[in-house]
Amino acid sequence: MNTGGDVNDIQGALTIDGNDPQASDWLYLDETGESTRQIGELTSTTISGLGIGSTPITYLDIEHLVVIMGNGDDEINVLSTYGPTDSPASNTEATLNLGGGDDTVNVSSNAPTNTGNVDAVNGHLIINGEGGGVDTLNVHDNGDSTADTGQLTSTNLGGLNMGPDGITYGTIEFLNIDLGTAGDTFTIISTHGSKTTLDALGGADASNVRTISGWTVIDGGVASDTITVGTLAASLGGT
Repeated sequence: MNTGGDVNDIQGALTIDGNDPQASDWLYLDETGESTRQIGELTSTTISGLGIGSTPITYLDIEHLVVIMGNGDDEINVLSTYGPTDSPASNTEATLNLGGGDDTVNVSSNAPTNTGNVDAVNGHLIINGEGGGVDTLNVHDNGDSTADTGQLTSTNLGGLNMGPDGITYGTIEFLNIDLGTAGDTFTIISTHGSKTTLDALGGADASNVRTISGWTVIDGGVASDTITVGTLAASLGGT
């Protein structure tokens, strides 16, 4: 895999078709040569922004997508990911390596407006902050009016009607999660060592906190919420 390049010269229509949905095809996008701020958008079939021309890159039947960013203060907006519901492939993933700089990743169906949902995150989304700056991951399900169940560990966010693998994250300084407007159930099994913020928003939500390793903020929002803290939460009898 080459490094030190960019995609600024992709100024025409580019379609990449892995063709066989039963295979395991890889697509690498190299932005490591960029040192200025870049804004990009990722959907389950397209990549746009990042200096690409007015027509996005279209990718089809690609099981492994890897986007490698440079050293600017970049922003990547993830509206959807290619996953098992799109293809018979059992293992699909999109990896964002953020590089240097103070980077932001927004995950929502209308990112960066961030008032949508995360139902279209079908494939495994992997976000590596990589250090060298202050990186923020915003996950917004606040436009979801159905009751969801979710769970968080120090490396993974799952549930919320996403695909089976959810979002894996690492070297992120700020993780912000917005739940929907119904009565959601969310369990914090563990957290990363920096700051995690959970905003329950509307609905009679149940938030369970088992263990934490960093500064953790829970905002119950409106309605009557229940927050249980203990190693067995939501059950009693823990420590």
